Order: sequence, then structure tokens, then C-alpha cells
Amino acid sequence: MGIVFRDDNHGLGRSQSKRCNCRAAHGVTYEGDLIRPLGLVTVNFGYAEYEIDSFLQRLSDAGRIPSNWHSKPIGQKLAQLTVASSVSDAEVRSMLGVLLTEVDVLLAQRNMLIHGCILAGGRVTSGRLGVNEKRTSVAELNSLAEDIFSWKERLSGFRWRQVEPLFAALPGPDATKR
Repeated sequence: MGIVFRDDNHGLGRSQSKRCNCRAAHGVTYEGDLIRPLGLVTVNFGYAEYEIDSFLQRLSDAGRIPSNWHSKPIGQKLAQLTVASSVSDAEVRSMLGVLLTEVDVLLAQRNMLIHGCILAGGRVTSGRLGVNEKRTSVAELNSLAEDIFSWKERLSGFRWRQVEPLFAALPGPDATKR
């Protein structure tokens, strides 16, 4: 996770806070007002990942995806959901496609924050060359946290309303798994 600093120097030369270099953080204090909402983003994304993992486990139990999905990064897990939906009807594929498009945006925002460095005034920098500095705020972080949680709830509802009934309709032993 990126470390939140106040760059008292307001410059980029001496302190090297631009790259989150903790050893070069002389004269730097923590910017506490962004910590709590950033933590909420992290916790809510953890809940979303748990929901994704539960969905993937169900698909794996039903033989729809390989059982080696556990150690994959989140992007590959989301790709597994796409693969599993390819054998579903068009409406289910379309609904899942919308959910996956929405989470791509949320994941990109989350990654920028978690893998970036948040400085004074909500400046978000990256250690990667060519990535422009962005700004964030407590309100924006809280909104992102709420959007992530809401997405997680929509994924859960989709699974239970659209996918589980399809499994229940399958002949054979999978119809009894829950």
C-alpha cells in the first residue's frame, strides 16, 4: 500500500517523496485525513474479492472453470468469470459483461490509490514514469468505497438471482450442491 505523506518541502528534489522513498522522508508528517477513507476502499475491495472468490468456487464446484483459479491475480479471476459465462444464455452473459465493465473502472481507481503514493492535498503520484499526478479527496475516496461495496452487492445478487437458478435446473448431482 502506498504511504500517505505530507511533503513539507512542497518540492520534488530533496525529499524524493514523489517516489514514496521512506528513507528520504526527513521532515515529512502523515496526512491523516485520507487514511480512514483509503482504508475503507481497501476493506470494501476485500469484500468484493471475497464475493468474486465465492462465485468462482461455485463455478469450479460445478465444473465450469478449472480448479486452479485460487492463486490467480484479480484480473485473471475476472477473466475466469467471463469464460464461465460464455456457455450461458445471452441475457446472463450481457448482465455479467456490464458488471465486469463496471469493476474494471473501480479496479483501476483502486489500483491507482493502493499502488500509488498519496501526498499532501490529496495528490496521488505513481512511481512509474509517464503516469500523470492526479488528485483525490476524502469525499472521492468515500464515494469509491461505496461504489465498490455496491458493485459487490450487485455481483452477489446477480449470482443468486441469475446463475444459481441455472445450476438448480441442471440434471445430476450438481443440482443438489449449494
